[in-house]
Amino acid sequence: MPNGSKVDARAARGVSDNTETMRAWRLPALVLFAALAVVTIIAWEAVSAAVTVWYLDTSFNHGFAILPVVVYLLWNQRADWLSLVPAPTAWGVVFVAGASALWFLGAITHTQVVQQFAYIGLVQSLVLTVLGWRIVKVMAFPLFFLFFAIPVGTSLHLPLQILTAHFATEALRFIGIPVYLEGLFISIPTGVFEVAQVCSGLRFLTATVALSVLCMHLLMRQWWRRILFLALSVIVPIVANGFRAFGIVLLAHLTDHEIAVGVDHIVYGWVFFSLVTAIMLVIAWKLRDRGIATPGDSDRGPPTAPLSWAGPARVVGAGIAAVVLPVAAAAWATNAMHGEAEVGAVALPDVPMGAPWQEISSAQRGWTPVFPGAHLQAFHTFSDGQHTVDRFIAYYVRQNQDAELIAWNNRIAGSPDWREVSSRRSHAKIGGQTVDVRAVRLISPGSRRAAWVLYWVDGDFTASPHIAKLLRARSIVMAGSDAAAAIIVSAEYTDSPAEAETALGAFLAELGSLKADLVRVAER
Repeated sequence: MPNGSKVDARAARGVSDNTETMRAWRLPALVLFAALAVVTIIAWEAVSAAVTVWYLDTSFNHGFAILPVVVYLLWNQRADWLSLVPAPTAWGVVFVAGASALWFLGAITHTQVVQQFAYIGLVQSLVLTVLGWRIVKVMAFPLFFLFFAIPVGTSLHLPLQILTAHFATEALRFIGIPVYLEGLFISIPTGVFEVAQVCSGLRFLTATVALSVLCMHLLMRQWWRRILFLALSVIVPIVANGFRAFGIVLLAHLTDHEIAVGVDHIVYGWVFFSLVTAIMLVIAWKLRDRGIATPGDSDRGPPTAPLSWAGPARVVGAGIAAVVLPVAAAAWATNAMHGEAEVGAVALPDVPMGAPWQEISSAQRGWTPVFPGAHLQAFHTFSDGQHTVDRFIAYYVRQNQDAELIAWNNRIAGSPDWREVSSRRSHAKIGGQTVDVRAVRLISPGSRRAAWVLYWVDGDFTASPHIAKLLRARSIVMAGSDAAAAIIVSAEYTDSPAEAETALGAFLAELGSLKADLVRVAER
């Protein structure tokens, strides 16, 4: 009987403690929900853009699975974090401020991926602000896993295409099939194959890395196991995609293009991806730690004390403070981006060339870059008697959502007949000033080109699209000029791009007044 009384007393105390803890969760949960709703409304354009990319780009279809996985992980850990009492912390507001600044930077430069990172950061910071460190420690992995919902990494397409093309070429050569690689085109006796963007393997890589990180969390605790498995999650998909491209070319060659082309190509790709996924799951199972605890069990500790009489004020105050910052950032960004470009009678100047370069007629253009939002464009062809160079300038009087220097629909290659097959950083001189340029090789069925690309933003030259975005942010914050331009010079070549690039270097050296002419347009 005495023992029974003790059990009943403990049970009664447990029910009482649980009830008190759940009561302490009501206000923080309501405040957190309201704060997250406000932040989501502010960032809705960036959030909806991410969902659109999930749907349209197969490289990021896995994005649809991220939120359900996060919800499942949080639900699976509910006993851990519900046993703790929320304890708002002012440190969370500091992180909210940082995420808000990042969101502002993305908003004024129209960089949605930056806004998406900032949105996830705001969500995490709001959870920290309202619930406190101990609860966030338990929720750490699910909150981190949200980053895999961001569709980032499209810049890896070209490097992965090049790597896949070289892998397939060497594999074909190894088994004795005559093969010639030019850029992304693989030529064998029975035909020519292009390693297109959809063949880069980025969709395999992104999905495999996300799945592997989840497996690491669930199955592994030792750091060496995690590092090894993460390295394999990058290496295996890349090597597997190389074998996939090799296999498709080989099957088409052996069957005289009866199979492994058209729809078969896509079907074989998904079958191969399923095989890679199965291989990674087997590796994860083999590398798992035996007898690991459920995530969060070791972090639970004793429940924190219930909130004091000042608790509600702390919760509401933390929530309001955390929301005010992104709202202010949104208002500031909207004001900074306000206004449309007034082109009026402004015209792009005819940037003069020094001897021996003379402008010649270019009625037949085999290549023209595409910058649909540019307010002013100029395309001229010059010759020094030995070489012919095309010069293209796209000028933006004021950038906005539909007229951006760095945008997805701006294409160096121009028409679909042209392909960008390599890109690297190089240097050139303009009027004695050394500037960075992006050296690009372009090929089409009947021609090859070397092109040098550089951007002019707020008076400075850069070859990096990312730095161009930062320069624009600087110009807005510092009330500078929002004018910008893309300058592309290009020349044809037959065997090696070296000769064409020599001509491009000599040509740019004669553009001494280019910066001054662009500044004059901005000041009109």
